[in-house]
Order: sequence, then C-alpha cells, then structure tokens
Amino acid sequence: MTVSVTPDWLRQRGGDCDRLTERWTAQRSPGLAACDALESASQGWEFRGSLDQLADRWRALSELVERRTSEVGDKFRDTAGNWDHHEHGIRDFFHGLFN
Repeated sequence: MTVSVTPDWLRQRGGDCDRLTERWTAQRSPGLAACDALESASQGWEFRGSLDQLADRWRALSELVERRTSEVGDKFRDTAGNWDHHEHGIRDFFHGLFN
C-alpha cells in the first residue's frame, strides 16, 4: 500500500475539517431544540431537572468538537504551507550548488 501526501492533499484535508466543523455547528441548535422539546413534554417527570445539564453538556461538547476540528484543519493547512516552504528552500539550495 502506498500513501502519497502532497501539499494539495493536505489543504484538501483542511477543507474537509472545515466542512465537518460547519456540520457540527449546524447540529448544535437542533440538539438544543430537542432538549427544549423534551422539557416541554416531560411535565412532572423526575428527570426533567437534568435537561439543563444535558443541554449545557451538549453545547460544551459541540463547541469542543468544532474548535478541535477547526484547529486540525488549520494544522493541515500550516503543514502544507511549511511543506511548500521547505521544498522551495531545498530546490533553491540545489539550484545554487549546480549553477
């Protein structure tokens, strides 16, 4: 099995992370709305008091996943930029040796 990694491939993975972050962001509100709907439908139930904790936990975990996925996307792009920089530096070094 061969794995080929290029700066473009790394940038594409950064874009994949961006799209995943957008999807997570889009799911935060429906998750919180589900907690609200459950609270409205559970009058008199004992577990109702824990729904605020559930919503807070969902919000915190959702934001954590969004933040971490965004950071990983940035790291993919940074790695691609560093790769380009080093590749150009090596090319220039050898060009200087032979010209």
